[in-house]
Parts: sequence; structure tokens; C-alpha cells
Amino acid sequence: MKTKIYAYLASLSVMVTMLLSGVSHAQCTNAFEYPFGGATAPTAAAPLTTIATCSFQEEYSMLNNVAAATIYQCAILTVGYITIRQGTPTGTVIAAGISPLQWNSTVAGTYYAHWNVDASCATANGCVETTMTYISPASACTNPVAAGAAAASPAAACPSANFALSLNGATLGTGLTYQWQSAATASGPWTNITGATTGNYTLQQSVDTYYQCIVTCSAGSTGTSTPILVTMNPFYNCYCNSAATVPTVDEEIYNVTVNGGSTDPLYANTNGCTAVAPGPGSILGGYSNFKTLPAITSVITGQNVAFSISQDECDAGFYYANGIGIWVDFNQNGLFTDLGEDVFIESTTTVGPRIVSGSFNIPITALPGNTAMRIICAEGASSTSFTLLTPCLSYGFGETEDYLINIVAANNCAGTITGGTTVTSATPVCPSTTVTLSTTGSTLASGITYQWQSAASATGPWTNIAGATSNTYATTVGVDTYFQLVLTCTASASTAISTPVLVGSNPFYNCYCNTVNAGGEGSLMDEVAMNNYVNNTAATNPTASPFYTAFTNGPSVIQGMDYSLDVTIDNPSIYTGAIVSVWIDYDHNGAYEPTEWTQVGTNIASGTTGSVNITIPITALTGNTGMRIRSRGAGNINGAGDACTNMGSGETEDYVINILPAPNCANPTNIVVNTEIDSILTTWSWNQTLLPVTGFNMQLVVAGSAFNTGTTYVLDNNFSDTLFDSEFMAGQSFQMYLQAVCGQDTSYFIGPFNVVMPLSNDTICGAQMLPVNNVMHVFNNNGASIDANEIAMVPPATGAQTETGWENQNLNLTTWFKFIAPASGSVRVNCTGMTYNGQAAVYSSSACDNISSFQMISANDNDMMGTSVAPNFTACGLTPGNTYYIMHDAFDGTSGNYGISLKEIVLNAGVQGEVLQACYGDTVNLFNGIANYQTGGVWTQTIPTLGLQGNLFITNGLASIPFTFTYTLTDGCANDSSPAEVDVFPPSQAGLDGAFTVCKNEPFNLLQGLGGIVDLGGTWYDPSNNPLAGNLDTAANIPGFFNYDYIVGNGVCPDDTSNVLVTVDASCDFTASIGDVAGSFEMYPNPTSDVLNIVNGMDFIIENIQVLDMQGKEVLSMSKGNFANNAIEVNMKQLETGVYMIRCNGAEKTITNRVIKQ
Repeated sequence: MKTKIYAYLASLSVMVTMLLSGVSHAQCTNAFEYPFGGATAPTAAAPLTTIATCSFQEEYSMLNNVAAATIYQCAILTVGYITIRQGTPTGTVIAAGISPLQWNSTVAGTYYAHWNVDASCATANGCVETTMTYISPASACTNPVAAGAAAASPAAACPSANFALSLNGATLGTGLTYQWQSAATASGPWTNITGATTGNYTLQQSVDTYYQCIVTCSAGSTGTSTPILVTMNPFYNCYCNSAATVPTVDEEIYNVTVNGGSTDPLYANTNGCTAVAPGPGSILGGYSNFKTLPAITSVITGQNVAFSISQDECDAGFYYANGIGIWVDFNQNGLFTDLGEDVFIESTTTVGPRIVSGSFNIPITALPGNTAMRIICAEGASSTSFTLLTPCLSYGFGETEDYLINIVAANNCAGTITGGTTVTSATPVCPSTTVTLSTTGSTLASGITYQWQSAASATGPWTNIAGATSNTYATTVGVDTYFQLVLTCTASASTAISTPVLVGSNPFYNCYCNTVNAGGEGSLMDEVAMNNYVNNTAATNPTASPFYTAFTNGPSVIQGMDYSLDVTIDNPSIYTGAIVSVWIDYDHNGAYEPTEWTQVGTNIASGTTGSVNITIPITALTGNTGMRIRSRGAGNINGAGDACTNMGSGETEDYVINILPAPNCANPTNIVVNTEIDSILTTWSWNQTLLPVTGFNMQLVVAGSAFNTGTTYVLDNNFSDTLFDSEFMAGQSFQMYLQAVCGQDTSYFIGPFNVVMPLSNDTICGAQMLPVNNVMHVFNNNGASIDANEIAMVPPATGAQTETGWENQNLNLTTWFKFIAPASGSVRVNCTGMTYNGQAAVYSSSACDNISSFQMISANDNDMMGTSVAPNFTACGLTPGNTYYIMHDAFDGTSGNYGISLKEIVLNAGVQGEVLQACYGDTVNLFNGIANYQTGGVWTQTIPTLGLQGNLFITNGLASIPFTFTYTLTDGCANDSSPAEVDVFPPSQAGLDGAFTVCKNEPFNLLQGLGGIVDLGGTWYDPSNNPLAGNLDTAANIPGFFNYDYIVGNGVCPDDTSNVLVTVDASCDFTASIGDVAGSFEMYPNPTSDVLNIVNGMDFIIENIQVLDMQGKEVLSMSKGNFANNAIEVNMKQLETGVYMIRCNGAEKTITNRVIKQ
């Protein structure tokens, strides 16, 4: 897995390659030396010297102590191209050619060997071994001369690209002349090449050509080399090299889809991981050549083509930010660098994995047939990065892939054509960024002429753009601009206009150069502050390259005014300090110039703050502009010209500041503030610019509070003032602003200026009286001290978040206050209004100078709620009207502003109200059970149940009994409570509906007809809905069915109702039967538990006996012959308890009686 250091070294290598790539002459000149100090030329005694085992083919090596008139050979042990220069790295070329290269020294001294890939001076930064061999002294040539064999590098030529001719096996020495010749065939005719009179010659060709060399020795003999045929490579095999130099890890291109076509699935998903692409030159994970496969897609000239690129990693490592670019060789000249061939380049780098989608246009002028498309995914490269994303880029991490696409010429236009919709490659854009305009949905055909137009609004007026007569148009914009395309078919004279598109212009302050830093703790910026603007980024500092953050706001400043810029560097780790610079774009030209630079500090120690005074020029343009602040590890360069420099440490922060115009009423300057007890003494200067001064306004604000929240004092036109106020407190801290008044006009308020009243409360008896009014007062403890008496009364070390002591017993900067206890006897001491790490304690005492009388009441180190390092606690049980003392101390000995407010604690939990009555299942709001209460308390229950939820009592599932609750308000050590009671009633139960049968005129008890649980005390309603006095009623003399309703309630729960159906039997008459049997017919015992005796003393023959329940159902019967007619026993033992009807049936009459079974 690579490291960021390695990535940075790789980026440096990429930078070097960028400087050298594209050199197109055979006498190569590289910019970097290796090894430093060079190598000593070999001699006859030691004929071979290794120059370096790891030369890059983009470097040169110094060759020392070269002998005069000597033949040497320099070689790259793989393949390559060598240029020998004499005297200096850019001196006269002695020889140039493919490796190995033999050459003759002319004079003794130092020579330089430049190492390259080929005759086009292409570069590579992989290791190759380089050597130098001593051959012999360069003696005069002799007869016969040998011309050797002609050789070419490369063996096949590319259009518009250099290749080198050289001789292998030719005679070496002095007195030789050369003449290169060319021919269309191996047999000639041969033609001398003008100027080709050296043993090595570089040239270009456009067709297959034969070459030979005529070598002549001054001794008189001539030789002709063996010819060589140099063929032409197809243009799509002639592109510049681009590949990752660390190919086996990190970012790779996965699937590529263009116009619906994609690479072979084998390579689309794994080419960077496990399988090398099929084309020559492919490198696993670094370069994939798919040009040996069929074209990935076919497109039509003029077409807008959609693409999608999937980017991921093969090593499952950490993801870094990459840029992706696409190039298409539309004119098929073997180059990707022609105008319009960069069809897509990302403007910023993005961390993967991801899918990049978009579209590009095929120019109507693109040549038909197969052409090449290149895609690069490179770490740290984009169109705006320090490393620019270019088609020939050699880079550290990522992948390059080459494809073929087939371009088909559009058919001739005819009839009515369509304009489609105008699309832009980007919006909004910076003024220097090129955008490409095209259309989608327009007619694709040849024979169409094009004219691009622009306008300030979508409705025009439209203006033709000179020279913009293709189906695409590349341009820049400085203001928001609309574009449309007018299409005309020559054959049909049909004209169409595309739907316009708006290309927005980014404001200049969003368009500054990109920067790259490499970070490192100890060189990062934790805080930037200027004119009341504070930006603390300690918790959000960037953690990865490019270590850049753009903030959309910043301070407001005024023309002609001075401001302090304060930059705090984070704590040391990698670095112990930082060099910091700031640039402000005063002229709004979108560039940070050396004249706009200020050095904040050259070695700001890590963990400290560096400051510099900046004067805003009176000529600075007003409004929003850019401010850039850059840090770098101390000891490096970070100067006026480094606003855009790539840096190996630190970070960059961009801000948008607002420059305000200088007022007609000049601002006061040179403001000086001093204090005495109860007095603030201020002096200042004022110089008239346009209007004369008539007075001044002074605003005094509690330190840390916002401007305009304080008191404004109107002053005369003198340049000094003494502000006296007996309410000023010892050590009290303010911020002061001053404004000039010029009649109806005013200057800006200038400030803030820190104002601290004299520290007269450093001793106990100098304690400052504080009101108990819940108002925060701000104080400063700079200069406070401690004494022995204070050490004797320091609170115990009971912990930070307690009210009984502090975290430790250290004293640092003590100040004293006092207050008079309020009527409640309870006070809250709150210091959290300011972020200050302090500690405080409350004491009672009979006198300030009686140390032995001091008794600690409460103390606190950190806020009891755990939200602040400032104390926030309570003191209770105070005697109203007595004076108490507060000691405040700095926890860590750092002086600064701190706040104190005292608030009387008055708690009122209310008074108990009436007992709340609830029905089982109700939800009760307990606040209805108390009155005159404060909110914010807690409800508790005497007997805990699951029914209490906050202030709600849920009775479902609970017993029907009284419940008692308590409402308690608590503020630290103070509390108040009030009870509430709830009486839960069970639900009303009228029983289950029932029915029974009676004889005519028979009395009955309605309760006997109900089932289930029945609450007594309810009301019965007869069939006419008239209430009954009780449970009893008498059957009517008329048979039929009669409904009775029973309604019962407890006054709290809803009433319940049940129904009893009484059936009056027509076959019997209760009144008549009794009269007939009086004294001669008897049933006993009644009630009975088992046997019912029937005595029949009448002349009444009983045919059968029936026992019926109250619903009229027969439950027992006896037939004649099974009992004696005058004495009958009916066994009711097996029947359930209840009321039954005994019916004795005869031939002429029936006797009925009701019996209760117990």
C-alpha cells in the first residue's frame, strides 16, 4: 500500500515529465541530472564504467575526464535513445542515436549524455542501467571503409513524428564523411537527403521509404550501407505514451461505456486487477491497450455521445482523489492535442469509488473510420490541479486506457431539419475556463451549415459569433451568456434553431488557482481571526491532500484601515512551527499577485498564534474579494510568489472578504484606552478627509457580546474623553467602539478595543459586590494573585462536577466577589456565559478580615450539567439579608475573560387541589391535581407503578383504589414539592342480559334474570320505560314478552345497561292457582336444597310435573305413575342454584309455584 509521501514523490515525477513531454527533435535536452557529480570516463585499462543502475529516461549524466579524439560507446541496457553534448548540458551535439551509441570525442573535458526513450525525446521515469565503454583512440580511417548496416529507431515511423537513422558495424575514425539517401524501392533510384551528412540522422516521413548511407574515407575508399525499409505505422498506433508509474495498486478504470458500447467484459471489470489488456504495450494496472479489439462503438458525425466510466480500486486500500479525462483523435493525425479533442476533463479531483457520466459531441468535420479514444484516471490531476490532466501525462497512480471508435459520416440532409437543444460542457465557469457548446436532438446529416449566436438574455437580441461555424463551439465567458445554434440545410433551405442554454459565469473570487499542500501536524492552521471574524477549524482540519478548504465568508474591512490578522498553528507533531503568508486580491483580477502579499510569520511555533498588521489600501476595490492564507512547515519557502505553488507541507485556506468603502466622514485612528477605578479614559486621532467632525459616539459592550448590544455615549468633538460610572466593577471587561460624527454623516464604528477595569478585587476585603439579578457580568483576571489565607480555605478535591469541592486544590488567579442573600435563601452561581475554564466557591463569614469565620457552603469546578468547563452550581440555606463571599479562580492558570451571574432560586411546586376521580382505564393529567405551580418539575409516586409516565397517570391495569403522587421542583440544592391524589373507580357493571318465564299476575325479582357481575343500586325501567322503586314487579294479566332495562353507574365511570326479557305464560295464572289451592295444596320446603315435597289434598289428578328454569326451559319432568298423587317428592339436588317454576299439570287445570333452589 503506497503512502502519501510516495504519492507526493510520484507527483513530482509527473511534474518533471510534464515539462519534458512533447519535445519533438532528435537532439534531446533533459532538465535533471543524475547521478549528481556524474561518472569518470573509462580508459583502456578499465574500459567499462556503470554510470547509474537507476537512471530515468528523462535525465542527463555528466561524463568527466573524457580524453580527446577517443571513441566511446554509451548504452541504455534495455532500449532507448542517447544524445551526447559537449561542455555543458545544453552544449554542442557531438552525436545522437539509438542505444548503444558510439561517438568520437573532439577535445578533452566534460561531456553530457541525455537519456530518452526514442528519437522523439519521449521520457519515462522507470529505472534503467546506463553504461560507458572505452573503444579505442579515434585514429584516421583506412581503406577499405565499411559502411555497415542502416538501422532505424523506431523501426516504423509515425506521422509527424521523428525517427533516427544510424549505422551498425560501420568504420569509426577521423576523416569519414557521410551521405544519407532515400528511395521508394530497395533497388532505387536513390536520392541524396539534403543536410543528412552525419552518421546519425533524424527525420520524418509520410510514406514507406528505404534508406542507405554512403560512407567515404579520406584515404579514398567509399562504402554503401545495407538499406533499411522504414514503414508507416497506422496513426492510431502513434500516440504519445501515458501510463501510471506505480501500476499494481490503487485507482483503476473498470467498465467503460460509450454510446451503449463497452469493452469486452473480461477486460471491462478486471483489466486493472488480474488480466492485462490484449494490445501491445499494456501494463497490468497502468496502461490498457484495447485498440486490437473491435471498435467500442460506432458514432455519427454531429452526434452527441453519452459515456459512463466506473472507477474503483484493485488493492482494497485507502481511496484517493482522482481526475478523469477523455480525448478523441477526430482528425486522425496521431495526436490528442488538437483543438476540441479534449472532449471531457474533470475540473476537480474526486475520491472514488464512483461512476462518472456525461456526453461529448462528434464534430461534423471528424474524419470517418476507426480512430483512437484515450481515457486517463490519474491521482491528483485535473484541469485545474497543480498537475494538469493531459493526454501524454505520466503519473504515479491510476490507469490509462486506449480504445478504437468508429466514426460514420452523416447522410446528406433533406427536408425539414431539427435544431434540438443546446448543451454546455460546464456551467457556471470561471473566466479562463473553456466550455464546449454542442446540441442534442438536432438533425445529424452532412450538407448543414452552422452559425453559433450569443445573447445577454434568452429572448435576444442574438448576435452571430464570428468564426463559430461548426456544430460545436469552444469559448470562455466573463459574464452570464446565452448561446444557440442556427442550422441550415443547403439542399432544402430548411433552417432550425436550437433551444438556448445559459452558461453562467463564476465570480472572480471563486476562480483562483488551485493549490496542493501535503499537511502535517504542527504546520496546519487551527484558527484565523481578523476584525471580529473568528474561524476555528481545530476540529475540522483537512486530513488528506490537497489540504485545501474554501470558506464562503470572511471578515469585513474598510479602505485605508489597519487590521490585525491572527493565525493559530496546531499543536506540534510532525513540524514544530510554520511559515505563513496571506494574499488579498485588492484589484479583483482573479489572481494573487506578489504586491498583494503579506508575511504573517516565518516561524510561528506550533500551538501558538502569529499576528501581522495589514493596511487595506485606500485604492482597493470594494465589495467581495478573495483572501488566501497558506501555511507551510517552517524552514521552507512561502513567499510573495507562492500563492499557487505546490507545497510539501501545511494547508491552504481561501476566504471571501468584504472591502467596504472609506466613508466621507473619516474614521478615528490611534485609539488608546486606559482605565481607573470607575473611569475609562480614551484618546484618539482624527484627520479630515471631506467633512468636518462635529462629535463622536462611543459604544461600550460587555466583552464577548455582539456589537450594538451595549450603551452608546454621545461625545463632543474633542479627541479625548473620560467616562465615569460608579456602577463599573472591579476587573470588569468591556469592548469599546468609536465613531466619528460629521453632521448628518458618520464614519464606521472602529473597534473593538478591549477595556478592563482595575483589578481591585484581588483580595477578600476588596470583594466586588454583585447584584442577584440573573445578569451576566464579564471580568478579567489578568494580574490576579493568591495569598496564604486563600490557600487555607481552598475547597476539598471532591471532583469536578460536584457542589462540594473542586477537581484539585490548586489555586492560580483568585478574584473575590460578595452578594446579599435573597429572601429565598437560595442562589445559583453561573459562570457558563463565557467559555473559560474556571472554578468557584461560596463562603459565609462574619467579616472579610476574620479568616477563621469563613465557612464553605458550596463549590464547583465544572458545570454540573457537564456542558462547560466553567462553574455552574447552587448555594442553599442562606440567611436572607446576610453577606456571602465568592472566590473565583482559574483552573489552569491562564488569564482571560470570565463571566458571573447570580440568580435567586425561587421554586413553587404549587398547592394540592381536589382529589382527582378517574375511571379505570382513564389517563389522568396530574397537574389538574395541583394549583399555582411552576413547570419543569418531576412527578413521583408513593407506591411505584407502571402507570406513571411523566405528568400522566395511566390507570389501565391498576387496582381501583386511591393513589398519591408528588410533584417536585429542583434547582441544585433547592427544591419544593406538592402532593396530588387520584381515586380510581372501577367501571360500572349492570350484568349480563337474561330472560325468564312467569305466570300471569305472578310477582318476580328482576335481579334473578341477570347474569355475571351486577352492581347493586341501579335503576330498573319497565317496558314503558318507567323507573321501578326496586327490583320487584308483578306480571301482567295479559300473556306476552316484556323487556326490562337495568342502568347502573358510580358517578365517575360511564353508566352500564343490561336487559331482562320476561315472558308471561298464558297457560297459568299465579293469582288463580293460589286461590284454588289455599289450605289443600302445599310445596315445601321453599327454598330447598334437595327434595321438594308436594302435598295434594285436593280432588286433583296430576298428569305430570314440570320443573322450568327462568328462561322457560324444562330442566326436570315426572309423569303420572312415577309418583303418588297425594304425596310427591321432587329431587332437585342436581339442579343449579336459582329460581325455578314448578308446574303441576292436570287434565283441566295447572297449578304453578316458584321455588328457590339453594
